[in-house]
Amino acid sequence: MKKNEIEIIEAAIRVLSRYGVKRTTMNDIAEEAGVVRQTLYNLYKNKNDVLRGTTRYVMAQMLEEIQQNAYGSEKLSDQLDVVFNVYAIQSYEMVANLPDAKDILSGVVEIVAKEKAEAIKLLTQEVINLLSPYKAPIEANGLDIETYADFIMISLSFIKMEAKSRGHLDEYLSVLKANILVVCQSS
Repeated sequence: MKKNEIEIIEAAIRVLSRYGVKRTTMNDIAEEAGVVRQTLYNLYKNKNDVLRGTTRYVMAQMLEEIQQNAYGSEKLSDQLDVVFNVYAIQSYEMVANLPDAKDILSGVVEIVAKEKAEAIKLLTQEVINLLSPYKAPIEANGLDIETYADFIMISLSFIKMEAKSRGHLDEYLSVLKANILVVCQSS
């Protein structure tokens, strides 16, 4: 993304966080970004396009953070903590703090589905990379690494969407992490 696109997306995130999806207008985003509406419309034809761009940006940031931080430790436990924090905890907290979180979880999900699916493929590949040293024990448990990584990402997506509180989220993440560590350490 170009610098002005990033500035607009970051402005959109601030405005969406402040007003929610329904109440945010293209004018609000343009004002927050310090650009005229025509500049905004030259990049994004409508609010749905802004939401898609925002999703691509946020997911790219997540991927970059995982790539920069997960490989700093050789311990799978620490690597999983990075993935869980970036993909589940941070996004859970971001959505939980939005004024119209129910809208984010319902109608917006359909708008950004393609962008999210593409990003999840990339995140799943990172999980495969983290699990690759444990391929033998994973296979000894009757699993293949790609399917197991996909299961982990689906589990993380479900857990963060269904958690009733941050404590509830942490409990489920602990269960998932324990499962992964058992599978990867057994043979």
